[in-house]
Amino acid sequence: MSTLKVNTLQDASGSNPTTTANLNQGTVKAWFNLNGTSTPAFRDSFNCASITDNGTGDHTVVITTDFGSVNYTAVGTAKETDNTSVSGTIIGFNSQAAGSIRLITCNASFAAADCVLVYGVMLGDQ
Repeated sequence: MSTLKVNTLQDASGSNPTTTANLNQGTVKAWFNLNGTSTPAFRDSFNCASITDNGTGDHTVVITTDFGSVNYTAVGTAKETDNTSVSGTIIGFNSQAAGSIRLITCNASFAAADCVLVYGVMLGDQ
């Protein structure tokens, strides 16, 4: 196995230089695509270990490799059903720790609801 060590990367024409620190800071560190109904389950994920069902529309995702602090960014979205005629739902982050994030999903009336499509992305220092 070989290791490539560099301080700056450029495109093939020698333009658009960026540091490896910028690349590391700008990459997604964890993400999930889950079904939040019945028994919650990941359809696919990266750096996410498990899901806890805390009640209707309330789930905790455990992150495999902890973030360096609670000051990471999380964004997400959800949809109550996979029927395209149903109004969209929202996802909010109730609390986050270095190794987990608790999310709340709601229907279009802002009532807590288990959602069939739940997506989240987390960025920050690990």
